[in-house]
This record gives sequence, structure tokens and C-alpha cells, in this order.
Amino acid sequence: MDERAGNRRPLPELLTNWRVAERDTAAAKAAQRVATLAVEVAERAEDAAAAAEAAARAALDAAASASAAAQHAKTVAQAATGGAEATAQSAQADKVRADDELEAAEHAEAAARERFQAAQSAAMREREAG
Repeated sequence: MDERAGNRRPLPELLTNWRVAERDTAAAKAAQRVATLAVEVAERAEDAAAAAEAAARAALDAAASASAAAQHAKTVAQAATGGAEATAQSAQADKVRADDELEAAEHAEAAARERFQAAQSAAMREREAG
């Protein structure tokens, strides 16, 4: 259709068309703003998902490290228990030997005391006799 022919339309129809076009433009702008916001929200959601994935990965790594540390602590504790048992057995044997040595020392002391007292009594008797 000739552009000039379009200009020959009645003014109210042209005004109506213009107002409709304005509303369509306003609606398109609103739709564009909504789409822009939707893109921003999607990008933020993607960033949040990536952060959540990184946090989950870090938590998994921390759990694995904690598990390894717990296993190492268990191994060390088992070794310490074995060492403590060996030390306890050795200490028990040392105590038995110390008990035996104390008993022998007490017998030797008693025997030495008896010999001294016997010699002392003999010396007193000699003095009294002599």
C-alpha cells in the first residue's frame, strides 16, 4: 500500500494505531526488562550453584582429611597401646626382680646385724672376764 494512502486514513484510526503501537512498545520494553532480570537471576543462580558445588567439594575434602587423620590417630594409639603393654610387662618383671633383691638385702642385713651383735656380746664378755 502506498505510504501516502496510509496518510489518507482518518485521523482517529491513525491515532488509535499510534496508541496501540505505543502500548506494544511499552509491553516490549517491560518484557525486555523482565528478560534482563531473568538473565541476571539465572547468572546469580549459576554463581550460587558453583559456590555450593565448591563448598560441597571442600566439605568432602575436609571429611576425607578428617577420616585419614582419625585412621592415623587410631594407628598411633594402637602402637602406643602395644608399647604401653610391653612397658607394663617389663615394669612387672623389674618389680619382681626388685622384690627379690629387697628380700636378699634384708636377709643380708639381718645376718650382718646378728654377726655384729654376736661379736659385740663376745667383746663385752671378754672385757667383763678379763
